[in-house]
Amino acid sequence: MIEMSVSGLNFQVLHEVVSLMGLRLPPRAAAWLPRGGPADELAARWVSSQELDALYCDLVAMTGRSDFGLMAACSPAIARVGILPMLIMHSPHLAEALQNIIKFAALLQSEPELTLQDEGAHTRLYLDVMHSSPTGLVVRSEFVALGLTHILRLVGLGRAGLVRLALAYPAPPHADQYRQYFDCDVRFDAPRNELVFESALLKGAVPGADPMLYSAILARANMALSELKGQRGLVNEVSAFVLTHLAERPRMEDVAQALGLHERTLRRRLAELGVDYQALMQRFQLERSRALLAEGRRSIQQIAGDVGFGSVSAFHRAFLRWTGHTPKAWRDACEGGQG
Repeated sequence: MIEMSVSGLNFQVLHEVVSLMGLRLPPRAAAWLPRGGPADELAARWVSSQELDALYCDLVAMTGRSDFGLMAACSPAIARVGILPMLIMHSPHLAEALQNIIKFAALLQSEPELTLQDEGAHTRLYLDVMHSSPTGLVVRSEFVALGLTHILRLVGLGRAGLVRLALAYPAPPHADQYRQYFDCDVRFDAPRNELVFESALLKGAVPGADPMLYSAILARANMALSELKGQRGLVNEVSAFVLTHLAERPRMEDVAQALGLHERTLRRRLAELGVDYQALMQRFQLERSRALLAEGRRSIQQIAGDVGFGSVSAFHRAFLRWTGHTPKAWRDACEGGQG
C-alpha cells in the first residue's frame, strides 16, 4: 500500500477517458474535478490517493474491464489534461522527457512514483505507484507502465529495446494481453514494479519536438511548480521534521509543537492540502526501509528501529502489508538483481 495526496487533475484524466466511452464519473469522484478546467494545475483540489484508488475500483466495476488501466493508457484523452503531455511531446530527447516526468509529477501528486537508474547497457525505471487496494495497484501500474512504453516508442523503440517488465502483483485475468501491449519479457509477483530498457534509447530524439514551444512550455511548468511549492510549504516543513525524527515515530502533536502550531490547526491545514499525516509517515517509513534493505549494510532489526518500529515483528507485518513481501524477501531480491 502506497498512499499520498493527489491533484484533481488525475480525476480529470479519467473523466476525459470515460467521457469518450459515453460514461460519467461517479458523483463522489466528480466532486474532485479541477475548478479551472483540464489545463489549470493550480486550481485543482488535492485529496488523498485513497479517493483515486476507490475510483479505479469503481471504473473497473462500471466498465466490466479488468484491463481498464491498459485501456485508459491507450486513450487519446490523456493528452488533453495538464501541461505534462505537451512537455513530454516537445522534449528534445528521451532522457530529458523522463526527467521532466519525474520532476513535474509534483504537479499531480505529492510524492514521485518513478525512479530512473542507469546501469550501463540497461536502464531501470522503478514504478512505485500509489495504491490502497489490489485492484488499484493493477490499474495504476498498467496505466503508468504502458504510458511510459508509449513514450519509449516515440523515440524508435524496436522489438529488442524493451527488455523486461516486472510487476508487483499476481497475473491478472487479462495477463495474456501484456505480451501484445509490451512485447517483452513480463514477470509477475516481483518485489517491485520496474521497466527495463536499453540505455541507448535515452539519447533518442523525440520526433516532431519544437524547441521554441518546448522552452515556453518548460517556463510555464517551472512557474506552476514554483507556485505550487509555495502553496504546499507546510507539507515540506512537516516532511522534513518527520524524516529527521523517523526513528522516534513522531506524533502529529510533536510536529505541531515543533512548528509552533496547535495540533488541531496543523490537522486542518494538512487536510486542506489533501494530506493524511499517517499516510505521510508510512510513505517515509517505506521509502527509508526499502533503501536500507537494498543497501544491505544494516540488519533487519536495526532497520526496524531506524524507521520507528519497536520490534522486528511489527516491522515485518507493516512491510508485508505495504509491499506484499517480507523484508528478507525484498533484500534477497535486491541482492539477486532480478536477473
